[in-house]
Amino acid sequence: MLFNTSQPEKTIQTDTSLEPIPLPWGRAYLMCPPDYFEVLYEINPWMQQGVQPDLDLANQQWHKLVLNLEQAGATVKTIPPVKLLPDMVFVANAGLVVAESQDLIVSRFRYPERQPESKFAADWFRGQGWNVAELPVASDICFEGGGDAFPYRGRLLAGYGGRSTQQAHAALAHILGIEVLSVKLVDPRFYHLDISFCPLDSRHAIVNPAAFDYLSCKVIEQLVPEPLMLTLDEALTF
Repeated sequence: MLFNTSQPEKTIQTDTSLEPIPLPWGRAYLMCPPDYFEVLYEINPWMQQGVQPDLDLANQQWHKLVLNLEQAGATVKTIPPVKLLPDMVFVANAGLVVAESQDLIVSRFRYPERQPESKFAADWFRGQGWNVAELPVASDICFEGGGDAFPYRGRLLAGYGGRSTQQAHAALAHILGIEVLSVKLVDPRFYHLDISFCPLDSRHAIVNPAAFDYLSCKVIEQLVPEPLMLTLDEALTF
């Protein structure tokens, strides 16, 4: 649901200070009200059409979240929901933003059920005066935006193997002009990077190692000075 308007850092941090530095992003959010939130299809192990959300409760929780973010000093903007596109509430998946230049790299969703979301996201950003960039058209390129990519310590950490493909990472590196570190997701329950990696500051990030293969865990360990590792049971609570 959260869409961090973030600027990938273009230089690798070389500070040796033990004091954590706040992240340069995460203070502005694009959110989509859950007016049409329901389970119309099943594309991950958590989705069951026989188990539907309580819309009244979802709306209460959504408005409370907006209020809490604003009270904490964040800016929140909203994109209108679209009927029959229930997963628009997960706006982070719609693309990756570069706030300084006001660019959106629009997503190319893996599943047909979610592919129409890209157009509505692109139209909204264009309506705000932003530039919209698209990844090369290729059958092996899928990319699901902020759900699978985080700017962190001068690089872009990008996940593949769940929804996004590794082939998209070269295009991201070219567009953004920064190094992309690819990490492979191997557990279908953790199909997006943002389910298993949450940066907190320049030294800390919450990490679910069960989501990644061995080499990817090593990449994250080298990138994050003081990772906060979850057990599998902890990770399964989302």
